Amino acid sequence: MAFKEVDIKSLTFNPFTKIGSEWMLITAGDQSGYNTMTASWGGVGVIWGKPSATCYIRHSRYTKEFVDDSEYFTLTF
Repeated sequence: MAFKEVDIKSLTFNPFTKIGSEWMLITAGDQSGYNTMTASWGGVGVIWGKPSATCYIRHSRYTKEFVDDSEYFTLTF
């Protein structure tokens, strides 16, 4: 499985609508094991001139283990 890098500037959606009303998916792991969760909290913006995304995952969520152990995770809108 390969990741496809997407330039954030090419996206045309409203992040407030996507995250707050339509929700997003947070996925992490690899072919040997992975997990996906829905999320309706977080944000996107610019930090020190770089595009950034923030998501909050409770310690009790199974997906957090995968996010912590992985180099990458995905946010799907």
